[in-house]
Amino acid sequence: TKVYFASPYSSWERELSEHTDGLLRRYPSKQMTFDNFEAQLLNKAIALLSSRPSKSLNDQIPKMV
Repeated sequence: TKVYFASPYSSWERELSEHTDGLLRRYPSKQMTFDNFEAQLLNKAIALLSSRPSKSLNDQIPKMV
């Protein structure tokens, strides 16, 4: 897995990841960490997020690869 780091003081580089983290937080309880995500719960969250229309894709649904 490739890992990218945002530049200091460049909040626009983190906007999408912060938003996605917020969307993922809707699925587990508040006490659960991302380390404790079960594969089944993570797959369900990914499927639900992938079926949401995206403004950056002109309100189209992202396709899963």
